Amino acid sequence: MTDGRTLLTESAQLFSPISHLFYERYSDAEALENLLKHHPDLQCIIGEGHIPFGMAQEPGLFSYADDVDTMAFFLSL
Repeated sequence: MTDGRTLLTESAQLFSPISHLFYERYSDAEALENLLKHHPDLQCIIGEGHIPFGMAQEPGLFSYADDVDTMAFFLSL
């Protein structure tokens, strides 16, 4: 399927090449959420019940990259 600029391809892969958009159908939202929460290559989940849309690039004061407390790391050196 295409809109002339982007190719939509049904695929279970998480990351798509430029100008491609992968999508997947699922029937068990809980199983999908568990799969995504434990995937080592994902940094966050955006959407209802998770990080709100538009807030992924606005971390809070105590939001640490990869859950590593940067200040505690520096203080331990």
